[in-house]
Amino acid sequence: MKPPKGPKLNLARIIVFSADVTSLARWYESVFGMSLLELDPKGGWADLDGGGCRLGLHGGGSKRTEDCGHKIVFGAKDVAAARKAVLALGAAFGPVKKFGDLHLCDGRDPEGNILQISNRV
Repeated sequence: MKPPKGPKLNLARIIVFSADVTSLARWYESVFGMSLLELDPKGGWADLDGGGCRLGLHGGGSKRTEDCGHKIVFGAKDVAAARKAVLALGAAFGPVKKFGDLHLCDGRDPEGNILQISNRV
């Protein structure tokens, strides 16, 4: 018997926590030729085009010591519906948080890796 399948969510972004977002973004541009799509002038966020998956750099550098230093993000137009579907399959995700048009919720896989469902695709 096959295990149940969850909703088809595309891997949209991997977020890496950084102590210096601007410098790290410039490094990924120069070393890997990634295109910078967005850079917060205050240095809190950068979004780079990784060719099928984006790389987000988050200015929460202190999180690198308490967590794994990265977050795998799945894209969904309706975050609440996607959350409901994965919860029904036993996944552990917190509540949907809303920041204007940005909706997201965080969770962890069985080994403790940080995951997110986000409508920022």
